Amino acid sequence: MCRSVFSWTAIISAHSSSGHGHEALRLHKCMLQDGVEPNNYTYVALFKACGSMEDVREGMRFHMEASKKGYTSDVYVGSSLVSMYGKCGALLEAREVFDNLQVRDVITWGAIIAGCVQHGYAQEALHLFERMRFDDISPDAVTLACVLKSCGCVGALHKGQEIHAAVVGEGNMLVNNPMVGTALVDMYAKCGMLAKSQQVLEELPIRNEVSWSSLIVGYAKQCRGYEALKCFERMRYEGYLVDAITFICIMKACGTIGAIDEVNEIYNETVSRGL
Repeated sequence: MCRSVFSWTAIISAHSSSGHGHEALRLHKCMLQDGVEPNNYTYVALFKACGSMEDVREGMRFHMEASKKGYTSDVYVGSSLVSMYGKCGALLEAREVFDNLQVRDVITWGAIIAGCVQHGYAQEALHLFERMRFDDISPDAVTLACVLKSCGCVGALHKGQEIHAAVVGEGNMLVNNPMVGTALVDMYAKCGMLAKSQQVLEELPIRNEVSWSSLIVGYAKQCRGYEALKCFERMRYEGYLVDAITFICIMKACGTIGAIDEVNEIYNETVSRGL
């Protein structure tokens, strides 16, 4: 049976998209043994696999191959390269690829910004976001969430408020995308604007563990135990489970107000769930 580059690429891509990076690379070797050469879309899948495994060595090897074949000028290959290096923490390489791209789309910009945020370069992420807007590229939900996280990390409240106003002004992004709403809750909480953080959370059509936890952690850090406990009770009422960080914060918050009975109840319930 003759297998084409398209069929090989499809199966490699399916595995890399599902987080099975090692299997994707094994299939690539089988593809070469089958006498089939990869195309630009194959390299996109391979870079995704390397990024998921944080295997920068293999990623660099594929980068050299793709470059020799002239594929790195392709916007999809370039974006996947930037993303791969970013996920691997190789931000200098990611930035070099990014700066050399002739065409940058929203995915490319999002990849370099996400890489900076993931590895603690929040200020650089905000700088890149400004360049992105200067180039008249509209951010997608993932990029907005990353930039809002950066705002929270460095306390850039005014920038976060500016982004919030833009999101609301552009229509349904906040309503239709819980990722952006949750990022707003977290940004306001980290900037100490807890009333605003709670207001945004209340307006979300879909709340989740992350949005509730962000607010609870914010209240706990400001030693506002009653508010933290109230949010925790609502979180449980809505059926959400707590993670370890939220558990530690709510225990601390209860301690500041002497809520010993609540501490014991939360502890016993959490232990019974195997946290």
